[in-house]
Amino acid sequence: MNIVFISITPLAGAPIRIANAINEFTEYRCRLINLNPNVYGARTFPEDIGFLQKTDLALELISKADILQFFHFFALDNENNGFRLNFKQIAKKSAKFIRMFESDLDFTSRIMGVSSTAINSDPCPKLVIPHYPERTFLDAFVVPNIIPIHDDILKPSTPLFSNERLKVFFSTSSLHSMWLERWNTKGLPEVKAKFEFLKNKIGFDFEIVKKNNTCPTFKLCRINFLLSLSLFKVIEPIGFIPILNFNFSF
Repeated sequence: MNIVFISITPLAGAPIRIANAINEFTEYRCRLINLNPNVYGARTFPEDIGFLQKTDLALELISKADILQFFHFFALDNENNGFRLNFKQIAKKSAKFIRMFESDLDFTSRIMGVSSTAINSDPCPKLVIPHYPERTFLDAFVVPNIIPIHDDILKPSTPLFSNERLKVFFSTSSLHSMWLERWNTKGLPEVKAKFEFLKNKIGFDFEIVKKNNTCPTFKLCRINFLLSLSLFKVIEPIGFIPILNFNFSF
């Protein structure tokens, strides 16, 4: 089965991580086509196919796909989208179309310039990540975020249970409080306060790296800190580092 992901931006690396997991752990083949892989400037993520750089290959993959999964909401049956493609026309008739949501309904509606009603009434099956966006897509199937915990760049530089002092690295894409809106996944002030409290009780080094535009995001793990633990959005109960099970209550 051939699966093709379609994304307008890297979405902080989420689509490529899912694609890589499908390719590694299933019998299916998955490719990612991204319209604007460099939209974040120097804050880059791993990529597969840049649409503008490899348009012919992208069109071939779309035409042969069994499943097309779209990470941004836009028209699929006309050329009124950033790709200037009628995906329904290019794809084979048996192809299945899926919508994937990485943000809540209001944010998606505002950023994509589409009404919430149009999004809700779209006939394509919907997938959504947990940690609050799922609360706004009641008809979507909830799927987990995927973090490549076995990737060398996310592995501890020293054994977790050695005699060396534990080092914790926290990266966030914004400075927002978790109380900025009814649901917000950033929570930098709350995370900082909790880890400062824990640091005084347990004893470890804690490094915060805020949104950085000078080097690729995942390389920050090695460039800025020799980490023992790497934490991304710990406000969300992802559980991608099994030994961490903090109960955040403020």
